[in-house]
This record gives sequence, C-alpha cells and structure tokens, in this order.
Amino acid sequence: MTKQCSDYMWYNNEKFVLIDCERDKDIINSADFGLKNFSSMTCCYRGYTAEYFIEDNFLYGKKTAEYHTEKTDSGIKLNFRTSPKIRMNYTGSAIIAINDNEKYCMSDFFDCFLFFDRAYELYFIDGELCELTDLSPAIQEYKELEDELKYKFEKTREIAVKYLQYEYGNYKWG
Repeated sequence: MTKQCSDYMWYNNEKFVLIDCERDKDIINSADFGLKNFSSMTCCYRGYTAEYFIEDNFLYGKKTAEYHTEKTDSGIKLNFRTSPKIRMNYTGSAIIAINDNEKYCMSDFFDCFLFFDRAYELYFIDGELCELTDLSPAIQEYKELEDELKYKFEKTREIAVKYLQYEYGNYKWG
C-alpha cells in the first residue's frame, strides 16, 4: 500500500516533499507528539500526516491526525488535531524534493526524487542537520535518458542509487 498523501519538509523557506527516510528509520518516531487514539481512516493509511521544518539547522515537526468522524446532514465531518511544533531527535537520512512549478510528482518510492526539479539528501544527528547533498546531477542524468528509461524501473533505480549515500526502501543495495 502506498502512503497516499505526502509529508512535507520546509527548508530555506520552501516546502519540499519528503520522499523517503533512511531504511529502517522513521523521522516521526523520533519525538512524542502526544496525539493518541487517532483513526486510520484518512487519506493517509497511517492516520496522520507530518510536516517538518529545518530552522537554524535543527529539525522540528508537527503531526496532524484525524481523531474523530461524525455524521452530519451534509455528510461526514472529519475532525483533526495538530500537535505543537516540537524539536525532533532524528538521527538518519532523508530525501526531499521540490518542483519549481506546481506540477504533481509521486513520492511513494525513494527514486521518485528523479521526477522532481530539485532534490537533496539530508543527514541528521539528534535532529541537527549535519550533511546536505544536492541531487541535481542524478536528476540531470535521468532527464538526459528519460525517453530510453520509460518503464525500465530497475535502470531508474540504479541512477538514483549511484548518487545516494544512504539506503532507502526495499531496493537491494550494492
């Protein structure tokens, strides 16, 4: 099952899509947001979405969760709660990407960053941003071969992996 809606990360006052976190790690679990008893019947299978912020090189996050639905005369009303923005203690990597226009690109697999205009691989230690890798060379290589690579997902992933420093998803790495 795909995650169905994206989480976002604000970096340099721009809203990036969070493409993926390092294999076997999850940013959201590096803090306790205090939102309990949420429903998993939302547009996201987890029952919540997250929004992250890099401020002064530190990672912060907010979690929004559906906690209650009610029937009304006009249909079903969803009620959401959003946590306060809190400091995250995440240690691991993440890939973020953005398009310079509003075009939609999927973000369900780690190599989806190739379909965006700009992307970065970030590495955090206890929530502090310690490394930032520009993934523009990977995007450029993909765009140069895009017509040849249509429906050749293994080759697309090979391009992505060549430029990434950390492991993501279920891909069999080197």
